[in-house]
Amino acid sequence: MHDFIYRKLGKTILRDIETFPVVAIIGPRQSGKSTLAKEILKTCNNAIYLDLELPVDLMKFNRIYSSNVFTRVGKDLQEITDFVTLFLDKADEKGIPITIETHAIGVHGFDATNDDVRTREIISDTLRFLSENLK
Repeated sequence: MHDFIYRKLGKTILRDIETFPVVAIIGPRQSGKSTLAKEILKTCNNAIYLDLELPVDLMKFNRIYSSNVFTRVGKDLQEITDFVTLFLDKADEKGIPITIETHAIGVHGFDATNDDVRTREIISDTLRFLSENLK
């Protein structure tokens, strides 16, 4: 079973690790998320594993990403929306500074598919944030 899961998702996650600064694996409890992440880390030397339910890992995340921007959309899958809400709530509880951009009618990947005023505002704000914080 583990080989099947790894073959189906491993390549996608490895590609995402090379593309994005943060990759989250979400799913129901006891579904193999941590096992999959730890297996992937064996072949990927430019990634770390953090469990944001552990205070020590949340502190590590805060040190690595002391300035954060996070965009959420109104028309996303429920499990993604639930994860985003949990993540932002935990960050707020711990005092982690996060700039939140919301696209109320956006869909997942809106920056590539929606050509509207709010999309352009979020892209502009994100580029400004990156130019100010990646010095």
